[in-house]
Amino acid sequence: MKFSAKKTLESRLILLGASDAGGRRGTVQDENQRRKALEDLIATAGFTEGDLDIESFTADSRSPIEWVGAACTVPFMSDYRMTVVRNVGRADPAKVWTGEKYSASHPFVKEALSLPDTGRLVLVMDDEVGDSQKMDRIEAAGGRWARLVRLAGGAVCSFEADPAQAVNTIGRAAKERGKKISRAAATRLSEMLNGQTTAALSEIDKLCLYVGDRDEIRDSDVTRLVTPEAEYSAFSLTDAIAEGSSKKALTQLRMLFSRHPRIETEVFPRVFPLLTHQFRMLWLARLCIDHNCPADKPTPEVAAMMPDKPNFAKTSDWQRRRAMRGARGLTIPQIAACLFELETADARMKGLKPAYSAQETLEEMTLKMSLICSGR
Repeated sequence: MKFSAKKTLESRLILLGASDAGGRRGTVQDENQRRKALEDLIATAGFTEGDLDIESFTADSRSPIEWVGAACTVPFMSDYRMTVVRNVGRADPAKVWTGEKYSASHPFVKEALSLPDTGRLVLVMDDEVGDSQKMDRIEAAGGRWARLVRLAGGAVCSFEADPAQAVNTIGRAAKERGKKISRAAATRLSEMLNGQTTAALSEIDKLCLYVGDRDEIRDSDVTRLVTPEAEYSAFSLTDAIAEGSSKKALTQLRMLFSRHPRIETEVFPRVFPLLTHQFRMLWLARLCIDHNCPADKPTPEVAAMMPDKPNFAKTSDWQRRRAMRGARGLTIPQIAACLFELETADARMKGLKPAYSAQETLEEMTLKMSLICSGR
């Protein structure tokens, strides 16, 4: 749903950039959209730089009860008293209120309901930097804040990154800088960065400097210069395995090693869940292919065989297309065998089965899965 600052401002409690699901493997939030939404809220409320009736601070500098108190202050010369709490993921409700149930009787919900008509408390899930465990904690906290905000009758605004929309933005940005970029190159750049517009625009600036006097940014330039997100590396690894190309698969795996020297710290929170998700998507795509039905509108019979999560029909178009493309050369038994190899590698990494180093375990898994998909 398109963000409306006027409509959102009707709520006294607002959360920007989070969803009820939480977790960084659920959705990727677009920083550019979130920042613009905050700017629109401030402008719609009638504030300009230096106004006395708007206050901003980070979540870990004050307690949540103090956030509400700041927003309850009577405005001086404005219609609203706006309090903006940044980096709200740093304050985890599960730690602030240990053991409290998420219900209408939650302490924060009761405090938030006391906000006056003139008070506006805006919580913002800013982007953070850290390892996967830290990022997962922050995003999980965002999911818990979303539940509390909804219980208090507030507005939760999610800005999920959309690679399809990012492609158009990338094309316009390149044109503004006097360069051309093909649709294929813009799509690759968007997918490599999980559809995050802000990151893509930063990369466009680098690519323009890289190509120099040349008037076009090529697909090869994007591949050579841009460092992909770990999620994209997992997509590429899955694609290479599905093709049965052990050489390409090992190359993608080693790219993950190069980004994370201690890969064993990334395997359980990121690598295995991402690979498992991708092969489940291939399974669902193969079901659609075998029953000759569209991926976005499966027949009732096929829908009955599919799990609620992930809901294949409601995933993004580019994810469905990628899964359908990869699944065409595979069978259900091959995909099941690959999932079994993932399960075996997971057991070995946890010490439940004999294993060598983390790298050797993952390389063996990758080679076996590639052989399965090649039909050998």
